[in-house]
Amino acid sequence: MYAHRAIQRIAQQTPRALLFSTSSAQAPQTVEIQKRAFPKFSITASGLSSLIPRSQQLAKALTLGKFTVTQPELTRLASQFLAANEHASMEEWRTQALGVFHGDVREITRAASLFAKLSPNKSLSYALYKVAAEEGHANAAYHYAVLLGTGEMRMEGGRGVGGQIIKDLAKIGHPPGLMLLAETRLARNDAAGAYAMLEQAAKGGVAAAAFQLGKLMRDGRVGEPDQARGWFEEAARLGSPEGLFMAGTVLAGEEKFGEALDYFERAAALGNVEAQYNVGLYYLQGTGCEKNPELAVEYWTMAAAERFPVAMLNLAKLLMEGKEVARDRRRARRLLEAAVEASDKDGFIKDQALALMERMGKGSDSRCNVM
Repeated sequence: MYAHRAIQRIAQQTPRALLFSTSSAQAPQTVEIQKRAFPKFSITASGLSSLIPRSQQLAKALTLGKFTVTQPELTRLASQFLAANEHASMEEWRTQALGVFHGDVREITRAASLFAKLSPNKSLSYALYKVAAEEGHANAAYHYAVLLGTGEMRMEGGRGVGGQIIKDLAKIGHPPGLMLLAETRLARNDAAGAYAMLEQAAKGGVAAAAFQLGKLMRDGRVGEPDQARGWFEEAARLGSPEGLFMAGTVLAGEEKFGEALDYFERAAALGNVEAQYNVGLYYLQGTGCEKNPELAVEYWTMAAAERFPVAMLNLAKLLMEGKEVARDRRRARRLLEAAVEASDKDGFIKDQALALMERMGKGSDSRCNVM
């Protein structure tokens, strides 16, 4: 049975950079997809303007992406899409789309991705993925299957169709397809069944697969725990912030703090808030580096901006105490209020923040211990 709930969870929770990051050296793949009727798309009254990006934005994207199709051609195709959707003549539009792109399914897929990223209404993007998928383009088939699996295409029986496409992609060794099928196995607590697919996907350049293998090995669910670091490092090599963070965590556990800091800094630069917090702590304490409280404040400020409660709490403590950095009671109070709001209802961080706010009210905030 197609685990559409797992697909929806993955689509919503897995960072796109992890899920879709694959090696640029990966050879093009094709897959046979049965052609099916287009669904009736729901398009707002704004019509054409909701389907394609603003003129300047589209022109820039086409130039940067080195598209051969022109902006007027895409605008005309979008207008034809509106008319075809209204008059139930989508099969004719399929032929028009293939003609505009001269049958180049790679460029159709790239255009679909562009519209998915830049357009308010995703209907045209979905339709283009469908055209390219049914012409055999494996990456388009993957995106099309995800849309079917999450129910976004509103096609009758779409989830079952999407599941079969993912299975077909996995059979030909398509890395993201393998990753997604492995995730459905993991959703059923079948780590052993997911293992080989994750390994193949990771070797195909999917960062999320390498990261997942590291987690499974670290937790003793597959393989050997001492192999976890290697997979985290592979995920890091493929650009995964989470992989960088976990590789740093393993090194920190081995007391290789200087090496750990390097991984944490790289993860922090990619927006991982836990890494930002750790880097701040290392610089505050001089762990694996020279002590630098000002730099610690910079990193904790980044994490606090992402509403990471422990960063907000400890940054507030530094600002209240005024020993390592300049004292700033007003900013400290704002951070504590934000920490209370961002913490669990009865969480430890919330209790700590409330206690510190009470101390501030009594004027006894000169000594605060950073966690």
